[in-house]
Amino acid sequence: MEDIAFCIEMLSQTLYTKLEQYSQSKWIIAGDFNARVGQLNQLEESQSKWIIAGDFNARVGQLNQLEEEVTGNCYLTSVRNSRDYLTNNRGKNLIEAMESNGFLLANGRTPSDSPADYTYVSKTGSSVIDLLFLNDPSGLRDLSVVDFLHSSPHLPVIVEMATDVVYANQKDEKEMATQYIFRWDEGKVSKWLPM
Repeated sequence: MEDIAFCIEMLSQTLYTKLEQYSQSKWIIAGDFNARVGQLNQLEESQSKWIIAGDFNARVGQLNQLEEEVTGNCYLTSVRNSRDYLTNNRGKNLIEAMESNGFLLANGRTPSDSPADYTYVSKTGSSVIDLLFLNDPSGLRDLSVVDFLHSSPHLPVIVEMATDVVYANQKDEKEMATQYIFRWDEGKVSKWLPM
């Protein structure tokens, strides 16, 4: 379990670094925001683009339907569908808090995740409780849930960002990543000997 947590932390750091390196705008990624929902008004005041994702243990059913204008020029749809039809009080409160602070739920409105796939699957049942909220719908290209066998009943959620990429450093990064392997060939020794 510690290995999975470490991998998730490393992926989060890598994603944040890449967004910071290539994006013209400021993105802030916050994971497992459960304890801080009451601080959402401070996020809205920061003028940054926020992604808040994690295991909220909240059942939101079909909540968070939007007007067409909100998702007009982006990859998300205003209509949100989910395989999980249940809503609980925690889910209602979460959606109310997020909506009142300008956040929308991405699960169930992307090309690869409509209707929203279950993010938690166990012997006792399935639900959509690992959620991704953002305050700028143009920042997300796609979200998908991967049916991946591992030690947790929570399934990985893959996010594809739509950022304004700057390609200036791309060549340098490729050169740094290039690995040269030299193999010795006895048949070509004479080619390297002085004449």
